[in-house]
Amino acid sequence: MKKAILFTAVLTALAAAGTTAAALEARTTLTITGKALNTKVVAVSGSLRSSAVACIRSRQIRLYLVQRPKKPLLLGKARTDVKGRYSFRVKTTRRVVVYTRFAGAFYSSYGGQQSCKASTSKKLAIAPRRR
Repeated sequence: MKKAILFTAVLTALAAAGTTAAALEARTTLTITGKALNTKVVAVSGSLRSSAVACIRSRQIRLYLVQRPKKPLLLGKARTDVKGRYSFRVKTTRRVVVYTRFAGAFYSSYGGQQSCKASTSKKLAIAPRRR
């Protein structure tokens, strides 16, 4: 009886250790670029990069407008494609400062867990074309 209890305790400890070892935490990086399309619209695009493929596909990216001294204003949301690329179109008649943010993600599958760390791009100042 004591051998069965000891054996069960050892198996439980090994299973817990295996679960901890299978948990991964992947870093992410956001890039951002911009281009004036015409006198009223600018295009903002970039990519989400990570060593873990699952962290870049179909992830939500948010675009924020920097407003000082107020809190940043959410301008839009987009999903990344298979390669981690995203894009936005912003209507504006003046120079704006924007940045993008990935909130991070967590998912679990049989045999492991994956966590994608949050990341924020650099700020980008962009203006529409002049007439």
